[in-house]
Amino acid sequence: MDVALGLEDLDDANEASLVAGLGVDQDWGTAHVGVIFDDVIQAANVWVVHTGVTVNMDDISVRGAFSFDDSSNWAAVITGKATFDMFTLAAGAEFFDTNEWEAVVSGEAAVNDAVTVTVAGRWEDDSTWDIAAQGVFAVSDNLDLTAKVNFDQASVTTFNADLDWAPGGGFEAGLGVEVDSNSNSALSASFSKAFE
Repeated sequence: MDVALGLEDLDDANEASLVAGLGVDQDWGTAHVGVIFDDVIQAANVWVVHTGVTVNMDDISVRGAFSFDDSSNWAAVITGKATFDMFTLAAGAEFFDTNEWEAVVSGEAAVNDAVTVTVAGRWEDDSTWDIAAQGVFAVSDNLDLTAKVNFDQASVTTFNADLDWAPGGGFEAGLGVEVDSNSNSALSASFSKAFE
C-alpha cells in the first residue's frame, strides 16, 4: 500500500493545491484513489476525485475507472482483455455525464511468426462508427509490411500500406501510402538515425 500527500501550485499567492493519493497492489490486481483540492488557502471548494481498479484473473484482465468533481461532472471507463494462445480479445467503453459514450472492440491473432491480423470496431453515441482490419507481415528480419483497410459510417473506405525497414545501427526508414474511396491519396516517407 502506498500513500502520498503533497502541495502544488505554491508559486501563486494565496493559492495551493492539496494532492492526496492511495494505491494498493495485491495478487488480484491494483486499485487507487486520488483527490485534488484546488486553492485550499482560499477555501475555494474546488476538487476532483479519480479512482480506478484493475483485476487480473489468469489470462483475463478487467479495468475500471471513475472520476467526478465539485461541478457534478463525471466520466467512467471500463475495459477488458482476454489473452489466449494465438489471439487476444479486448473491449472497452467510456461514458460521460453529458450522455456521450464511446465503445471499442478488437481482436488480434498471431497467424504465425511472420503474420499478425487485427480487426477492430469503434462506435459513438452520435451514430459515428468505423471498422478496420489490419495485417502486419514480417517480410524479413528487418523489413515489415503493414496493410490496413478502414470503413466508416460515411461509406468511406480507406486503405493504408506502410513498409518499415530497420537494418540496425539505430537507422530506421519507412514508406507509406494512403488511398480512400473519395479519390484522396497521400504518400509519406520517414527516416531516422539514433546516436548514442
